[in-house]
Amino acid sequence: MKILRKILNLIQLPHILTFLVIMIAGTFFAILNPLGQETAGDMHFFRSSDVSYGNVLGPFAVISHDSRVEELPGNFNDYAFYVLTGDAKEGKAYQKKLKKLSTTWETMDYYDPRTYCSIYYYPQALGLLIARTIGTTVYTMVIWGHMMNLLCYAILASLAVYYMPIYKNFLGAVTMLPMCVYLAASFSADAMLNGLCFLFMALVFRYAYAEECTSLGIKQMLPLGLLLWLIYTNKYVYAVLGLLVFLIPVSHFGSKKNYWKTFGVALLPIILYIAYQVFGGSFVPQYDLLDVLGSTQEDMGTAGTLYPGMTQQEFVMTYPFEFLKVLVRSIYCGLSDWVVSANTFGWLKIGMEPVTYWLPVVMAGVILFDSNREPTSPLSKTAEITCVKWWHRILMTAAGLILICAVISSIYIFDSASNIVGWLKARGIQGRYFLVTVPLFLMTLAPSSVKVNTKGLRYKVSGIMFFLLMWSVYIFYKHYYDYGILNF
Repeated sequence: MKILRKILNLIQLPHILTFLVIMIAGTFFAILNPLGQETAGDMHFFRSSDVSYGNVLGPFAVISHDSRVEELPGNFNDYAFYVLTGDAKEGKAYQKKLKKLSTTWETMDYYDPRTYCSIYYYPQALGLLIARTIGTTVYTMVIWGHMMNLLCYAILASLAVYYMPIYKNFLGAVTMLPMCVYLAASFSADAMLNGLCFLFMALVFRYAYAEECTSLGIKQMLPLGLLLWLIYTNKYVYAVLGLLVFLIPVSHFGSKKNYWKTFGVALLPIILYIAYQVFGGSFVPQYDLLDVLGSTQEDMGTAGTLYPGMTQQEFVMTYPFEFLKVLVRSIYCGLSDWVVSANTFGWLKIGMEPVTYWLPVVMAGVILFDSNREPTSPLSKTAEITCVKWWHRILMTAAGLILICAVISSIYIFDSASNIVGWLKARGIQGRYFLVTVPLFLMTLAPSSVKVNTKGLRYKVSGIMFFLLMWSVYIFYKHYYDYGILNF
C-alpha cells in the first residue's frame, strides 16, 4: 500500500503528468507514422542513420566517412521511400513492405552538401543502433528511432515543467501541443530543439522568480549558456531567446559587476562556437554562410528575381525599408496560415481542423486560470500569487516578435528556392517554426490575481490535452490507414 501511495503521489506532480501524457499519446504517433512522413522526414532519417553509423561529432569533425556524404543502410533503395498521399490509405501497405526488410550493417553513401549538428540526432541514432544490434525488421527499426526521440523530448519537457516556478500547468500544456508531440515521435530534430527551448525558458523564469534563486553565480548560469549554444547549433536564429536572461534581476547576482561577469562566462560556449565558425570552420546550420553570401540567385537555384543581377542579401541591404515592409506583410498575411500549418501533420498534408480550432481556446483558458506560482507543497490545493512585472511582459513579447522576424528574415534571405528576390513577402514559412513563441506571447496575458485549486487544474489540463492528442491520433490514423480495426 505504501508503494502504491507513493506512486499515486508521484503521478500527481505536473512534470510527471506531462511526461506520461507525452509518452502515451506519442507512442501512437511513433507506431502509426510511416517512415519519413514528417516534414523533411527523408533528411532527418538520413542524418539519424548517418549518426548511427558513427558520424557523431558533426559539425566539428567527420569521423566515419568523407565530408558532404551521409551513410544510409545498404538496402535503403529497397525501402522505396516516397511521400504517401494518404487518400489511398497507403500507410498499411507501406508498413507491410518495411516489415519484410531486415536491418543491415552495410552502408551506402548519399551526397548532401549541407552540414548539421550530430547531437540533435543522438536519440534517433541510438534507436536505430539498438534495432540493428538486436536484428529487427526495418519497420521495427523505425519505431525504435521514433520512440527514442520521443523519450528524449518527454524528458526535456518534463524537466522544463519541473523547473518552471510559475505557470507550470500552462507550460505543460504547451509541451503537449499535438505538433510538438507528433514531431517528437518522428526522426525530426525539432523534437530536441523544442525541448531545449522550453527548458531554457523554464530555467530563466526559475532564476527570475523562484525564492531559492536569489543568489546566482556562474554555477547556475553556465547551464543557460550551454543550452543557448545547443539551440544555436540547430537553428541559429533561435538564439534570440537569449534576450530572456534580462528577466533575471541584477540583485540576484549581488552586484552589477558579478552580473556582467557571470553572463560573460555563460556566453563563452556560443562565443567560442561562433569563433570556430568564422576562423576554424564554415559550419552554419543548414547553410554554408560564406557560400550563401557570395553566391548569386542563379548559382543557388532560385525561384526568380524582380531585381536582375542582385542577390537577396543585396536587396535587403539596398532597400532596408522595403525589407521592413516584407516583414510586416509576411506576419499580417501569414499569421492565420501559420496557425493552421502548426496543426498540419505530414508534409503539410494532414490537417487537424477540429483540433486547430480548439487549441487557441484551450491555451488561452489555461493561462487565464493557471496560478502564478506553484505551492511549496506539490499536493497543496492553493497557490501563492506572484505578479509578473509589466516590463517582463513587454520583454517576453519583444523577444517573441524578434524571434518571428529573425525566422522570416533567415528564410527570406537564405531560402532562394522559395523566395523571389525582392518579393513582397516571405514564402516557405511553417507554423511549427514558432511553437516556442507560444509561451512568450500567452504568458503576457496571464492575470496576476487568480487563485485556483491547482491540484484539480493540473488534472484538467492534462486530461484536455490528452483528449486533443488522441483526437489528433485518430485523424492521423484515418489519413494513412483503413477505417477498420487497428490492423497495421
